[in-house]
Amino acid sequence: MIKFAYVLRAYPMQGGDYPSLEAPPAAMQQNGFKPTFKAPDGTLSPGDDVEYKYLNYIFNDLYAKAADMDSRLTALEGK
Repeated sequence: MIKFAYVLRAYPMQGGDYPSLEAPPAAMQQNGFKPTFKAPDGTLSPGDDVEYKYLNYIFNDLYAKAADMDSRLTALEGK
């Protein structure tokens, strides 16, 4: 299941190649993503557009950190 986040691809598009993995802009990393929600007055407040290249980056980072943690715990168990 984690393979999708590691496989680097470039999808040809009219404006140039679109990467499958890219770090979100710094402001987006600091502030997070705004979800779509219903405001108190009942209107729909649309959330931020989140491109899949940013989501793949986040998954890739989480999977890498989990693998690192797993290897560290495995090493501790062997001592």
